[in-house]
Amino acid sequence: MDNCYSGFSYWKDFTTATLTASRVYYVSTYNTSLNCISEGRSPVTVTVNPIIAPGGVMQESIRIEGITQDNQIYTLPTDQKTTQIAYLDGLQRVNQKVIVKASP
Repeated sequence: MDNCYSGFSYWKDFTTATLTASRVYYVSTYNTSLNCISEGRSPVTVTVNPIIAPGGVMQESIRIEGITQDNQIYTLPTDQKTTQIAYLDGLQRVNQKVIVKASP
């Protein structure tokens, strides 16, 4: 007996669409020498973990010595630090860079 199931066709190369939610797929094995697919199917659970991407990235360059804590940066005047914000698109590419309180 060849242990084949002929109740449905198969795709040799299958690519799923973009997954936005978790779901279960069922897979079968394909026997190339007998040109048939197995009757049994195995569940495969796909878990989608969405990435929360930032809309922008802020970088602060400190121009004085002795700053060791974040809370010290926030109170510095603009002549002692430079703040740059890079705004990103949906693919995390930089769309625009802005330097806060700077002249050209």
